[in-house]
Amino acid sequence: MATITSMVGNQPAQIAGVVGAAWRKLDFSVNPVKSGDLVNVFSIPAGSIVTKLATIVKTVEGTTCTVTIGDADSATNYDASVDLNATTAAYTTPGTDTCANGKWYSAAGTISLTMNNDASAAVVIVMIQYVTSPEALA
Repeated sequence: MATITSMVGNQPAQIAGVVGAAWRKLDFSVNPVKSGDLVNVFSIPAGSIVTKLATIVKTVEGTTCTVTIGDADSATNYDASVDLNATTAAYTTPGTDTCANGKWYSAAGTISLTMNNDASAAVVIVMIQYVTSPEALA
């Protein structure tokens, strides 16, 4: 049985690109927001796939406060409801909501929170894991 390492020439395919993680701390006690506000969290470059998204509430809001996390395609692509009164980390792997097996961005995009309530106390950390193709870096 043969082992095929490449369909072109005799060299194995090279793996290139950027695998990374990013995080953003959102402190609503410093920057209060209103219900219906859109909070842009991450700019995603064209040629990237977001493979995971997580939120950790460090300080609860104290009153009813939920957000959705999504992008231009859907405000709920990553999470349909994050409770900013829950101190349990919410790990959202795309696929548990709309984004099955990650979300490919052929064009640049933005991941945003849509506020379902006013927020003036919560502190939340939003994290993503992503891969950017080498063509996007050229």
